[in-house]
Amino acid sequence: MNENYLQSVNFVLDPSQSIEAVMTGDPLVFGNRTIVKRDAIYDSLIQPWDHDDKVVVYLSILLPVIGEVAKRLFKDHLPGGCWENVTEDMKEKSRGTSKHNKFAESVFGYLDQLMRKNPNMSILASEAYIMFTSNKTKQWLDAKSEEEKKYLVEDAMKVVPNIREAFKEKREEIRRKQREALNEKMKKEEEKEAKRIERLEKMTDKIIFFGLWQTREDVDRALASIQSVTEKKEALKAQLNFRRYVLLQKPPKEGFENVFNFSFKENGKIKQCSIEQLAANLKKLVSHAYTIQVTESDQEHNPILVGKHVQHKFVDSDACEKWWTGKVVSQVSQYWRLIIGGIVVAT
Repeated sequence: MNENYLQSVNFVLDPSQSIEAVMTGDPLVFGNRTIVKRDAIYDSLIQPWDHDDKVVVYLSILLPVIGEVAKRLFKDHLPGGCWENVTEDMKEKSRGTSKHNKFAESVFGYLDQLMRKNPNMSILASEAYIMFTSNKTKQWLDAKSEEEKKYLVEDAMKVVPNIREAFKEKREEIRRKQREALNEKMKKEEEKEAKRIERLEKMTDKIIFFGLWQTREDVDRALASIQSVTEKKEALKAQLNFRRYVLLQKPPKEGFENVFNFSFKENGKIKQCSIEQLAANLKKLVSHAYTIQVTESDQEHNPILVGKHVQHKFVDSDACEKWWTGKVVSQVSQYWRLIIGGIVVAT
């Protein structure tokens, strides 16, 4: 089939091929070996049509896409694929391989029927039942003499304990592998969570170093105090990452496209955002933090303070007091959620 796969892909992707000719059925995928079923539908498809100009446009778009899909599907059989040159030894080994999965599907269907009809039947008994039926064991036994039949049945009964023991061992092996797979999955999830926490901790460390810029004036003032261009970019990226992954700020899609991105694509090339672009994006996020709306449910449950502006006092490490104005957005248990300086706090 390698030659046929290659011819199929080349036929669809051939740039010199006339689409108009394809529409009339003239070029054949496999040349003279191509089997074409000529009937009324085929004859209708190759006849001229008033809208053939549109069909040409559609085919000029679809054929390359179909070709790329075919290249991915048949990549193992195309030049450079693992089955490009199949040895005679491999052909001999695979000679007995089934060319379809009809028999396997019929067995699964038979097993499904047995489980529905006899829900208390064990898997081992189901396997024996299916093998007895599929291998036509009854017809084979009926062809034997009574003496041979008796001997075969008695001999089969002797090996039943061994078969059951082997089945138990096989079942335990399957369960063991399932537990190992589950433990491996849990381990990967734990490692993934540990990496996520470590990543958030690093982001938080950077914010502790640079400080959280909560107003547009904070952004301008902080950038003016940083001399290095590289450090300015690092600080802006730290602010954007902190709002995206730690504060989980979710601005609306409209007007905030790519606001968290550090690069953009232009003329097919990836370019890094400038300091001005990063700063503009951060200012948009800072301004948006003040526009969080109070939900109707919050208003219904907390009609007194929700939606109101309140004064909130903070005391720093030097015991200096500072008052901030915050907006109450909701009540969580005994705590009030306020927006102060563009971030949500609880008090």
